[in-house]
Amino acid sequence: MMYPTVLATGFLSLPTISAQFANNDLWLTPIFASLSGLLAIFLATRLHRLYPGQTIVEYSRSIAGAIPGTLFGCFYLLSVLQDTGLMIRQYAEFVTGAFLFKTPMLLVISSLMLLSAIAVRGGVELLARCAVIFTPLFCLPLFFLLLLIPELHAQYLLPVLERGIVPVLQGSATPQAWFSELFIMSFFLPRLADPDKAGKWGAISLTAVILSLLYIDFIALLLLGPDLSNKIYPVLVAFRYISLADFFENLEAMLLAIWVVGNFVKISVFLYVAVVTLS
Repeated sequence: MMYPTVLATGFLSLPTISAQFANNDLWLTPIFASLSGLLAIFLATRLHRLYPGQTIVEYSRSIAGAIPGTLFGCFYLLSVLQDTGLMIRQYAEFVTGAFLFKTPMLLVISSLMLLSAIAVRGGVELLARCAVIFTPLFCLPLFFLLLLIPELHAQYLLPVLERGIVPVLQGSATPQAWFSELFIMSFFLPRLADPDKAGKWGAISLTAVILSLLYIDFIALLLLGPDLSNKIYPVLVAFRYISLADFFENLEAMLLAIWVVGNFVKISVFLYVAVVTLS
């Protein structure tokens, strides 16, 4: 569940954001940004051991008191709702701007929100089963980017750290927000059948996200080079580059499939967190 939750919106825009600061060193940014994800996993698992069976909203009252804890819960709820709204808007703008040009944005937003609400109403088990089914569908199309290997140029990697480490740290600032979303796992830890494995699978999720972002950054950088920072959706451009024997091409629909299933899982998870926080 955490893998598509972090990566669903990140893989599309993070290469461009990181490249604006780090240029050809953007492939280093996921490594530095992952520190916030590691901290989020540590805090979530540690707090769960101290307050088993409770979410962060519940044990914040035990830590800070009833009134401050309630205020923190309200703030967290507003933050989650705002993030959910931003994700839905980004999802709809990409779908209508790149594929369904004449489709009303309200229809795109409403359809995804309806499906997410149905999934959340089904409970955490339904969300988990959806993630199990959709995560492979989310990952597999990315491997088609390997067909671009003949078009990749290794010289775009050089020179490494020409301007030092500071631009890399600046480029990793925004991805840290995506990695910190791993703290959402704290809302699912009370539901685990074996909570002792939470840290292990959190680390596995973090590692998978890092490797996926490294893979996407390398493909985008070696394909587009210095022009990467000027592309709004470099992964979309990469899929449009794919052409095999003038037959295997026009694979943008696969990117749309990734975008839909990934955002469905992510928005459902955030909506579930909002519901649990409000309750």
